[in-house]
Amino acid sequence: MTNWVPQVSLLRPGYVLHHTVTALAAAFGRGCSKEILEIDERIQEYQDLAVQKWLPLLFSADTASQKSWRNVEQALNGLSQLLSERHNDPWLRDLTGANRQSPIIREAVRLLADSVLRVETSDESQAQREATKALPLFQRSHVPAGELRSKLVLILVEQFEHRDWPCEAMAQTIRRQPSLQRYAWIQ
Repeated sequence: MTNWVPQVSLLRPGYVLHHTVTALAAAFGRGCSKEILEIDERIQEYQDLAVQKWLPLLFSADTASQKSWRNVEQALNGLSQLLSERHNDPWLRDLTGANRQSPIIREAVRLLADSVLRVETSDESQAQREATKALPLFQRSHVPAGELRSKLVLILVEQFEHRDWPCEAMAQTIRRQPSLQRYAWIQ
């Protein structure tokens, strides 16, 4: 039995990717309400980790370590269920439901993850390039969850670079999309 790891582990470099996903998978596997409550208290941090680190692993063609891949899948399934049921946000569930065998979707997920990471490290120009590449891949593959998140990255880049008119125009366009109403994180 894997012991539950306090969420302080998010702050330790090198510990986050492997151990946190393993701990989350175990916690969701046990279904312990106390552990799940602790996860829920930091749901945004876990969603960020999911987008930046775990989704690319889930969609990776390289499943060399089947156990690690199963842990990623179980952690993402648990997070997506938690987000959907407690926060009325099916975004992660919708994205993880995309075709994992599709090379186009795999590349789109990788680009999206990298663009989100680039925004967080203030590399807006690279974030914009990668989100711009991810967007048509998600559109062509009919993955609205990825499409919306790519658009959000592009809006954030415009905002961070103080380009008010393009930011406002893109935000107004995205507000009119019916699929926007499905996702609490973007509203």
